[in-house]
Amino acid sequence: MTHLTRRDATALILASTGSLLLPSVAKAETAESLARKLGDALNGRLTPNCGGRFSTVKFKLEGTRKDVIMRSVLRLDWPPGARTRNFRSTGGSQQEAIVKMFHDALKEFGGAWPDCVRV
Repeated sequence: MTHLTRRDATALILASTGSLLLPSVAKAETAESLARKLGDALNGRLTPNCGGRFSTVKFKLEGTRKDVIMRSVLRLDWPPGARTRNFRSTGGSQQEAIVKMFHDALKEFGGAWPDCVRV
């Protein structure tokens, strides 16, 4: 029979509660959360008072944890109108693929609107 001290019991309770509250580092994100993060990051690169807004029209996540393929349709609404482009990126992780897509989108849209999209 094993006796559990008060200190051991407290440590077990804190460890189990903490694991429920903290997300797993290895846990993959959903396509919806990645699409939202991509849109937020792109909107963060617009200079203030330009009147533009990025939106993610479509977003698809494929592959495995170590071989990720992302496809998206991004739209930039800006004073002269709107511009929509398709993007595809691959990477060894979700983070790597989303960063590539972010930089590709900045290059594409920044070339069209260099005064307001900070590349």
